[in-house]
Amino acid sequence: MNFRRIFTSLAPYKLVLGIAVFLLVLISSISYTQIKNLQKSANLVSQSLIVDKEINTLFSNFNILESLAFRSVIMQDTIFPYLQKDYRDQAENSLTKLYELTKDIPAQQKALDAITLLKDSLFASYSALGGKMQWPKTEGVPVDGDVKSIVKIGNRMRQYKTTLTFTKSDLLRVHLAKYSSQSTITPLTSLFLALFSLGVFIIAFRTIDVDRKRIASSEEFLQSVLRSTDNIMNYYEPIFDNSGKISDFRIIFANECNKDYLGLHPEEIQGKLISEVFPLLSINGEFNDLVCCVQQDESIDIEHQISVHGQKMWFRTIIKPLSIGVLVTARNNTSEKEGEEKLRLANESLINKNSELETTQALLQSVLQSTKNVIMSFEPELDRSGVPTDFRFRYINERIFDITGNRPEDIVGKKVSEINPSVFESGVFEKMLTCYVENTPVEYETCQKINGKLFWFLGAAIRSGNLVTVTSTDFTKEKNAILDQSSVNEKLAIQNSILMEAKRMAKIGSYIWNINKGVAEISDNFYRILEYDPNEFKPSFESFRNLVHPDDLEGYDQIGQEVLQKKIPTEYTYRVLSKNGDIKYLKTQGQFIKTNSEEKLIGVVQDVTEFLRVEDELRTRNLQLLRSNDELEAFNRVASHDLQEPLRKIQMFISRIEESEAHRLTTKGKTYFEKVVAASNRMQSLIRNLLTYSRIESTHENFSEIDLNQVFDLVVENLSEQLKVTKVKIIVKDALPRINGVSFQMEQLFTNLISNAIKYRNPKIPSKILVDTSKVHRDQINVHFHKNHVSYHKIIVSDNGIGFGQDQAEKIFEIFQRLHSKTEYSGTGIGLAICKKIVLNHQGFIHAEGEPGKGSIFYIYLPA
Repeated sequence: MNFRRIFTSLAPYKLVLGIAVFLLVLISSISYTQIKNLQKSANLVSQSLIVDKEINTLFSNFNILESLAFRSVIMQDTIFPYLQKDYRDQAENSLTKLYELTKDIPAQQKALDAITLLKDSLFASYSALGGKMQWPKTEGVPVDGDVKSIVKIGNRMRQYKTTLTFTKSDLLRVHLAKYSSQSTITPLTSLFLALFSLGVFIIAFRTIDVDRKRIASSEEFLQSVLRSTDNIMNYYEPIFDNSGKISDFRIIFANECNKDYLGLHPEEIQGKLISEVFPLLSINGEFNDLVCCVQQDESIDIEHQISVHGQKMWFRTIIKPLSIGVLVTARNNTSEKEGEEKLRLANESLINKNSELETTQALLQSVLQSTKNVIMSFEPELDRSGVPTDFRFRYINERIFDITGNRPEDIVGKKVSEINPSVFESGVFEKMLTCYVENTPVEYETCQKINGKLFWFLGAAIRSGNLVTVTSTDFTKEKNAILDQSSVNEKLAIQNSILMEAKRMAKIGSYIWNINKGVAEISDNFYRILEYDPNEFKPSFESFRNLVHPDDLEGYDQIGQEVLQKKIPTEYTYRVLSKNGDIKYLKTQGQFIKTNSEEKLIGVVQDVTEFLRVEDELRTRNLQLLRSNDELEAFNRVASHDLQEPLRKIQMFISRIEESEAHRLTTKGKTYFEKVVAASNRMQSLIRNLLTYSRIESTHENFSEIDLNQVFDLVVENLSEQLKVTKVKIIVKDALPRINGVSFQMEQLFTNLISNAIKYRNPKIPSKILVDTSKVHRDQINVHFHKNHVSYHKIIVSDNGIGFGQDQAEKIFEIFQRLHSKTEYSGTGIGLAICKKIVLNHQGFIHAEGEPGKGSIFYIYLPA
């Protein structure tokens, strides 16, 4: 393939050619001008010489005629009239030539005009003299008078000859000087221009030679790239039909990758049409992409899948316009696609595992919070040698409050030596130190006096990473029972009673099934769940199977077989028929253990009949909620059209009455009419606010990252007129955060809060609104709400307006709730309700504090 034809830019060579042509034209024009000037100078010199010759010829004829005239007078011969005509004609001829030669010289033309007049007088004198000579000689004829006239005219003509000669000499000197200058400059100019042209051509030749070598090197490099690349690289040139449209493309070049990926030899497909080699291009629409690339001169990037010898392959193709055709580069990204698919599957697996992990974490958190054990995690404080000198609390569960009365948040982050220095005396610190240094679990028993009471703890310390986790079990009761053996049995009975009561309350039963023997033991509460008395029947697999609901038997048997084969306990729910014929739902879970070479399945069952009933009731309530939502949607439609349409008509007729009939109303009538206008405007505002409130959705599909600074600036700009009129000053202490939410809802939130602050300002003092923001951990938030995020953006909007009583702090967020009459302050009582709904929609919380006469403070918490 001729890469120069495709890849070489002709612009430099066109520029060099243009310069060369320009120089040739310039040199030729300068040389031509110089030669023309030289020729003109030569012509002027030649003309001067010709003029001089003609002057001499003219006056020679005059002199000859004068000599002949004198001779005829002196000799008294008669030949003068015969000779006069020839010399007169020659003189006329010379005079005509002189007129032609000196037509551009006014001074000589003027002299010639005088000579012409003298010439006519002279010829008249000659004619007179010639006539007299024909007559016989008589006395008294004034012949000498005519001769004197001829002499006088001849003298005057010689004076003009002198003028002509001097003028001619001056011009000749000028022309000779100009000719000499031109004859010197012209060769030098031609030589300089020739040398300059030679230099330009040498530079152009060197430039072209350098470009030629660079192109050769680039071509060699490009050939190497095309041979080593893993991409298919083809170059096509378009073929046009009679109407000028592209009907096909011809393959000009194809690299070796066509053979590697598609099994097509480059030599065999070069020169062929793509419709022959790649017929699927027209079907897949890629032919149109090629045409579009040529016509619009724009690159196109496409991705497609093809099947080669039964193997599916993905290619990413880039089509670029190049020279008169298109360069097609196709990269095989099959492995990337497969990797993306694997990554997608891995992400799905990771999401599932994360979900399981979150569930596990939630379960673990539930266990940690519900356990009766004190669970603590410590981070060591190391000295320079790396030996722990103290431990710092990093986690502690709520159980500590029941024992010491201290909240976990008051302890976390502090040192053990600050909270409980007795650990150094009781030996607990040495146990924790051994656990950390030797990385081995340690168990210990300790006695501590807390708030005047003696507690016994069983401790277990284990190292996990850089932390030491300690589980302390309060076994004070057990220890006291051991110390007081007489109360052991009573305490055990009480504990068993509590456990049994707990089982009964939770409707939980237990079982132990000896798999090897096929016999089972079930708890008394299990019998009661089945509405049997304890030990009323002998439990076995078959006897219990008879209690399973017939419709659930197949699934029960199948799951039972899977559990026995795989030895993996499975939690599942099934129905049973109680002794009284009631249908009950049981959920069971167990695990396999081995005792004395016997395999047993132990587990628990729970009566979930009531739970499922409640769940079904909840499902029914959800359906009712969906119907309520549909009704709300219907209300939105009514409010947005059916309610507003009559109101618009009322306002239209009010406007017409005001335009045409207002001047006829009495003072009382105008008062009533103003109340009607105010009521209609209030109704319109109420409907608009109701629509705004009802249209705030709780879904997060349209959430996106927004900058609250831009939102707040827009709100301030929209309220700029009110702020200017009321002279309310807004102060933003820190930059507002970026959050994930709905932009127009946050704009509505800030608009309502700022508008309220403007409306309820204190007219006696300069009004100002302060906006502050910070990021807080959920544990730092004292107000109670469902905090499902670790940290929150805390935004405070405060003012120095009229304020409100703190007992009204909850009421102001209720819909249609107003603290002032509508005659004092306008409004619908929906603004703050909208604010609350927007914040809740963003999984946040809003509350307010106020004091009459001192202002209001609104606290907004949004997930960080």
